[in-house]
Amino acid sequence: MLLLLAAVAAFKLPQVSGIGAAELGAIAYLGLVGTAVGFVWFYEGVKALGVARASVFTNLVPVFGATLAVLVLGEPLLPSMVVGGLVTLAGVSLANMEKKARQGT
Repeated sequence: MLLLLAAVAAFKLPQVSGIGAAELGAIAYLGLVGTAVGFVWFYEGVKALGVARASVFTNLVPVFGATLAVLVLGEPLLPSMVVGGLVTLAGVSLANMEKKARQGT
């Protein structure tokens, strides 16, 4: 995916000014770690947990995104983000408890 996006972006590169090593490093990191590693880990989770249980965990993507934005980028943590994160965590927990209860019967 990174290679396909890089090939398309190469046509626009001459029009972009101010792109340096830091920006290219960020693009490479996003392509390799954020995309490739993330997908591999997700598919490993699907293999281990099954599709239904693993898909519940995709709800945590915004929670981790907001958490990393606060920790890494210094973004403000808004009350609505805290409430949304707690509701999401409760939903994921509830879905997992329900699944476990069904397996026990």
